[in-house]
Amino acid sequence: MKNKAFTLIELLVAILIIGVLAAIAFPKYQKAMDRTRFLQTVTRMESIGRAQQRYHLANGVWSTNFEELDIDVAIPPIQNSSSTITFPGGGECWIYKTYGGCVMRFNGTNTATYRIYWNTGTKACFVYPANNERGRTLCKAVTGHEGKQESVYYTYYF
Repeated sequence: MKNKAFTLIELLVAILIIGVLAAIAFPKYQKAMDRTRFLQTVTRMESIGRAQQRYHLANGVWSTNFEELDIDVAIPPIQNSSSTITFPGGGECWIYKTYGGCVMRFNGTNTATYRIYWNTGTKACFVYPANNERGRTLCKAVTGHEGKQESVYYTYYF
């Protein structure tokens, strides 16, 4: 009569194969999730930026009270030169009179910062410190460009 059970070696080989596949898949999953979170925050900032530009065209000044903007986003009024919004998923944005930006934090560490200047439309992704590989990978994936090292940070322009 034959024994119809798996041997210990067969089980270990199966576990090893699953482990290798997981080790390959996890970094790709993490990169995709980083990019998705970052792009969600960028989309929010660009919506706020377009509303700010419309306000400026209509009134000749930049709004410091975001309730005046034609956008449905709960933004506290600017106090002490800026206003901060926290989004679920690790995003935090700040709004100044002439520009806005968002920083993506994962595990309490700054990963990448997106900034848009209302007055010029210039958009950039910043990585600080310069040796932050996760942030550099994210900014390169989002902008499609190589970054430029400037002192202790990298800048990627859209």
